[in-house]
Amino acid sequence: MREEELLLRLREAFQVEAGERLSSIFANLDSYGKTAAGAAERKPLIEVLFREAHSLKGAARAVKLTPVESLCQVLETLFSQLKAHNPPPQPVLLDLLYGAAEMLEKLIADPALVTQESGRGEFSSLLARLLKVEENGLDNFLAVPESAAGTGPSEPQPDSENHVSSSPSLPAEAGTGALPAEAAEPSRSVVSPTPAAGAETLRVATRKVDELMLVAEEFISLKLALSQHLALLRKTLADFPVWEKQWGMVRGDVLQMRRSFSGSEKWSRIIGFLENNQQQVKQLERRLGELEGRVESDLRTQSGLVDELLDRVRDVAMLPIETLFMPMARMVRELARELGKKVDFEWQGGAIEVDRRVLDEMKDPLMHLLRNAVDHGLEVPQIRIAAGKDQSGRILCRAAQSDGSSIDITIEDDGHGIDTDKLKQKAVALSLVSRAAADAMSDESLLDMIFNSGFSTSPIITEISGRGLGMAIVREKIENLGGRIAVSTWAGAGTRFAVHLPVSVAVCRGIRVVVAGREFVFPSLKVERVLRAEKRRLLLVEGRMTVDNEGRVLPVIALTALLGLKAPVANPSRKQNEISLVIVGAGNRSLALMVDEVLGEQEILVKGLGRQLMRVPLIAGATILGSGKVVPIINVNDILESSLGQRPGHLFSAQETGASFPDGTASENEKVHQLLVVDDSITSRMLLQNILEAADYRVTTAVDGLAALSLLQKETFDLVVSDVEMPHMDGFLLTEKMRADERLAEIPVVLVTSLGDRQDRERGVAAGASAYIVKSEFDQNNLLDVVGRLL
Repeated sequence: MREEELLLRLREAFQVEAGERLSSIFANLDSYGKTAAGAAERKPLIEVLFREAHSLKGAARAVKLTPVESLCQVLETLFSQLKAHNPPPQPVLLDLLYGAAEMLEKLIADPALVTQESGRGEFSSLLARLLKVEENGLDNFLAVPESAAGTGPSEPQPDSENHVSSSPSLPAEAGTGALPAEAAEPSRSVVSPTPAAGAETLRVATRKVDELMLVAEEFISLKLALSQHLALLRKTLADFPVWEKQWGMVRGDVLQMRRSFSGSEKWSRIIGFLENNQQQVKQLERRLGELEGRVESDLRTQSGLVDELLDRVRDVAMLPIETLFMPMARMVRELARELGKKVDFEWQGGAIEVDRRVLDEMKDPLMHLLRNAVDHGLEVPQIRIAAGKDQSGRILCRAAQSDGSSIDITIEDDGHGIDTDKLKQKAVALSLVSRAAADAMSDESLLDMIFNSGFSTSPIITEISGRGLGMAIVREKIENLGGRIAVSTWAGAGTRFAVHLPVSVAVCRGIRVVVAGREFVFPSLKVERVLRAEKRRLLLVEGRMTVDNEGRVLPVIALTALLGLKAPVANPSRKQNEISLVIVGAGNRSLALMVDEVLGEQEILVKGLGRQLMRVPLIAGATILGSGKVVPIINVNDILESSLGQRPGHLFSAQETGASFPDGTASENEKVHQLLVVDDSITSRMLLQNILEAADYRVTTAVDGLAALSLLQKETFDLVVSDVEMPHMDGFLLTEKMRADERLAEIPVVLVTSLGDRQDRERGVAAGASAYIVKSEFDQNNLLDVVGRLL
């Protein structure tokens, strides 16, 4: 191999090693800068820093990177002096050491930097300062005032209290933050150097690991294929008892034919052939039974081997999550210094291992959440002190194993929290919701608005924030990984973002469904529930078909309409009054999708669609079944985005659902009940009207009690549903007037109101109401049940 080629390969390996050693240097500098660290705690940190500088110097010499070698040589000497004297951290010293580490990072990324005028000047100036400190001694340098030590007032100064640590030892003060006060799992505060290559360690390019992972994951298809073969065998064996039963029904006739045609050679051959066939079929059944046992045994063995192989290969591709947290410490420190804030950054659970591909995709979302915490969440020291808090804000990143296949990451700060009133004003200003709708929204729904594209409460646009794109991208990236994110906040105490993620991205479980004769797969992580419901459970609410799912009213949409497929052919094996629903969700959004059939859940291998089909609407990828069939994987995020914003005209028709829509006519033997709905709110009035009309009632509306009483005098109604608080005449007075009128006295009155106190209920009973439903407890099925009973 030529010398140039060898040097190129050595420098490729050096890039990986240098990156690891630099991460260790930054992390241990962060821990050293922690003011709470005593002499005993500082000693191992300085020892690691010394060894890292020494090892990096030798590696740089081997690949002929003289500037890196020279800088490491001086750093090694300084760390040696630190070991001897073990002084407490001081801002001027930390600034110098961080500056040297950052210059190393630049030189390693671009060795030609020192040949450029700007880079050469910066490098020479820093090296001269370091050599001067080395020559005069560290003690003399620390004894000189900061301005005289070479750090002018224009240079930003790190504060020893603005430190970053991986130790969670600082408890939150009671009532001053959203962070938990209990003791937490300690994380490594000393980052050990990378072990030398030897019998225990082998350095492998990540590209090779990725290729090995892809090959190993292909074995899942073989396992699924064998499982499919076993299912086919069992299905075939299930036909033999049917054949045996049919043979038993004609066997007596065959024996009778043998006796009747005993003298006929032709019939003897036919009967002999039938009896011989019966023996061969029995023999075939025995052989297939043996084959079933062998295939089942092979499947168990292969499944175990494939699962073990995947686990072993996945372990190779796993990295501790602290490799994601550690680089963020430096970013938090620099941003806090830029904004004039003091921050204690801590992490927990750094040893938990996650697929490197997940960590790569989570880098940008985590960085954005932390930048938001520093910029928007934490206050400047003066404001924190005035609020009775410690002048240093706290940010905690915590990882915890949720189960064997997923993890939870929380990012918490003890800042001022998110102002929901500002969110409400911004949502109205952007015309995302009306003022009335915003006032009615829960805090949970308001907080979910921050994930909308273009939504930002920052008064100005800066390079850090204000564009309103970041949080939308954060949720998109997390959901594309098959995860979810939620936010909680406490006024004056802080904010918490909770992220739930899969440990690995390629292999997951999926729900197989049939739509218009074609198979599709839903990722199981996105499916909240699968159910088969009677069509009568579907109700029309505000122009949309809905279904009640354990107290939550969800919109229902036919997947055929979303995918642009033809309506399914009726399935004769399924009850015609039933439908299959897959309830999917992400964040606070949920939706019920109507499918033709749910086939079941199984392990799936997610495959991309290639560059030509990089972004197919509503499709996230594909998987290959054991039969070799390629099945598309539904992109639930796309489904939610497109469907929840649709107008009623895009939803499926009554004919598709089998729901009943009144057309003003009725059969001769069926009476259509006339109902009067009274409410001064147009929204409530329309909601009640749609619920009742979807249940085949004919509904007339009135805006208040006075208008209702006028209608009752002119027309005939079977029941009245009325609000209580209305202008001109409230619901109580309307009920009293009806009970005082002989013609109207027997008409049932259902009061639907927000007044839920005991005295209000008693007043409703005293007025003569037939039923009293509180809106906070409102359930459309309960309303229909009450109306049905009264009629």
